Amino acid sequence: MIYSTLFQKKTYRIPTFLGIFFVGLITIVFISLFSNFSKTSIASKVLVKRVELVNLLPSQATIYWQTENKETGLVIYGTNEKMLNFSASDVRDVNLSKNKYSNHFVNLKNLQPNQKYYYKILSDNKIVSNNNQFFNFKTPDLSQMSSGLNPIYGTVIGFNGKPLEGATVLVTVKDCFILAAQTKAKGEWLLPIINVYYKADLKQKTLGLNDMLKIEIISEDSQASFISSSVKNSSPLPQTVIIGKNYDFYEEPSVLAASTDKFGSIEIKNKVDILYPKENAVIAGGKPLVKGVAYPGKDVVISINSQNSFSTKTKADENGLWQVVLDKDLTPGQYTITLTTSDQQEKNINLSRNFSIAKSGEQVLGEATPEPTITTTAPTNTPPIIATLAPTITSIPTVFTPTPTNPVTGANTLSLIISSASLIIIGIGLALAF
Repeated sequence: MIYSTLFQKKTYRIPTFLGIFFVGLITIVFISLFSNFSKTSIASKVLVKRVELVNLLPSQATIYWQTENKETGLVIYGTNEKMLNFSASDVRDVNLSKNKYSNHFVNLKNLQPNQKYYYKILSDNKIVSNNNQFFNFKTPDLSQMSSGLNPIYGTVIGFNGKPLEGATVLVTVKDCFILAAQTKAKGEWLLPIINVYYKADLKQKTLGLNDMLKIEIISEDSQASFISSSVKNSSPLPQTVIIGKNYDFYEEPSVLAASTDKFGSIEIKNKVDILYPKENAVIAGGKPLVKGVAYPGKDVVISINSQNSFSTKTKADENGLWQVVLDKDLTPGQYTITLTTSDQQEKNINLSRNFSIAKSGEQVLGEATPEPTITTTAPTNTPPIIATLAPTITSIPTVFTPTPTNPVTGANTLSLIISSASLIIIGIGLALAF
């Protein structure tokens, strides 16, 4: 017996199988945690309702997309897939402050004509999915074509009668790129229709007064109105649009040449009449639709007993139709329209019509039904200039220098701490086991 062993300290060791078990358990936990953190560090892709290239011009274009929820938006773009070195945010974002929208409207400016561009969309900092491909488009050549047509415009309100601000207006001409605008504070929108390009070959389309337009209006809470109209009947639209209701203002060209005793689907009982507004109508918005019939070629004087004493003169067209566009809003209240014209024997004819402008917030049901379509030619009147958003206004794109691959961030601080602690525990476990 060796007596020195009595004075040595006894060392306690964990059984080998328990040590191996604890090391394995810690390793599994570590791998699971690290895997989860790695997954969340990679930017994910997001699906959206739709993506559209709108307002295409030789030097600029607008990217529109719609999301289920309100999110921030950014577009990165460039002429090279490997270097998307420009960025642009929503036209409503100012001072680098990004706001959340469900309808996103990003304008790309300072583009080169006849040039292909690639772009990616970031919605809430997530890449919008496009089957792992870049979105792309090509700008058309410079052109000097002018249609000579007036802008198309209209007004949109909610069911409560209040103007609808910030709604997106999409105007589609068959086989062509979409035109788009957004409504202003008073619910008004305006779009020039000079530059309309075919999708197939980027050639300009020459629009005529009878060409059909498909107009879609989408609010920020995803309510929508769908409108069919001709170019002629869209300058302006014949009536205020109530979001959520659909309208048909389109006329077949053959209908336009029909008897002057027809006003759309309504029989004209008199040669001289005020057809709109209807007697005792209650109208939402400050600019009522004022249309009627008179003897072809005769002057028509229209007066409204407003505070500013509105009065104007127009002329009935070859079909006897006339239209008046007010240049100022009428305040809520009751009004009387007075018409003065003459017949073929130059005898004076006077008519009057009563109507009311609804107060903001009042429900207006009578105007929700689409009115029959008509010829709206008014040779002596030019539509008023409406102070609305030009569809291509945006901030100047700033330089952006990401690579076009999915952005990947490194593991965060917490994951590093956990991984370090796990390694230390594994080391201690091995030391105790062996």
